[in-house]
Amino acid sequence: MKSLPLILLFAFAILGNGLAEDTVMMKDGNALEGEILGLNQEFVTLKIRGEIGSSTSRIAYKNVEYIEFSPLEGEDEATDLEALKAIWEEKQKYLSQPRSNAGDFGLAFAEKLLESSNKFSQERAKGIFEMVEAKDWNVENHPRAKQGRLRSMIALGSIKEAMSEARRMAEEAEDPRVLIEANYVLASAEFDQLKKLEEENPRWEVDDEVRPIRNEHFNAALDQFLFPYLFYGSEEEASARGLMAAAEVYQQAKDPTNAKLCAEDVVKLYPNTEHRKRAEELIAKLSQ
Repeated sequence: MKSLPLILLFAFAILGNGLAEDTVMMKDGNALEGEILGLNQEFVTLKIRGEIGSSTSRIAYKNVEYIEFSPLEGEDEATDLEALKAIWEEKQKYLSQPRSNAGDFGLAFAEKLLESSNKFSQERAKGIFEMVEAKDWNVENHPRAKQGRLRSMIALGSIKEAMSEARRMAEEAEDPRVLIEANYVLASAEFDQLKKLEEENPRWEVDDEVRPIRNEHFNAALDQFLFPYLFYGSEEEASARGLMAAAEVYQQAKDPTNAKLCAEDVVKLYPNTEHRKRAEELIAKLSQ
């Protein structure tokens, strides 16, 4: 082991041992607790705190069974852009490390970035989605990352390419999650085209050429947003997300009755999802 400089030993002695620590579980059954300072395919560098100071230890990675990463301060409450950004920037270096939740925060941060109309933010979101899709150890996140990348492409104007890839995903998908995410991309693109067409053609209802095109976008967006709810209802988050997106489509069509019904289904059928609060807010708004 290598000792830290005296000033750092004094600082850690003041802080005490109340800080959350990472756990390195060894293949021999022993567990070491401390702060991960470095991690690569050869070594784990761990800072181990003692009662009067701390030391660093370099552990051969081949002897490590797994690592349990301690949560960062404020991790559980992080929902806004800046908080997610800070956590992602700290965690992304562990994206490919088993048991790391870096990918979860990468996806959450990228989703927030994608809400912006700023092209720089959309480009950054696309890059994060690509990173998670390629490097996250947790394959559960790959379909969402792929879907996010395609939605980023749509936001950046590459609509045809994104829709083409999404259709190919849907045709080749064996995993229901991939199929669900592909349909969500297609639905999002259809909805974007619907809104653009109505904006450019405010009298679409009386235009015999525009009206059928508008209706195609409307029906396609609804069908694909509602796909998980209709065919994979046990996928609760995806189903609730699709219902809330369908509610937006109905609102765009000035149909508050069906929009409210979609939100009510979220509250009734998927009360434990992250979409419940937004559904309740929409119900309250449409009930006024």
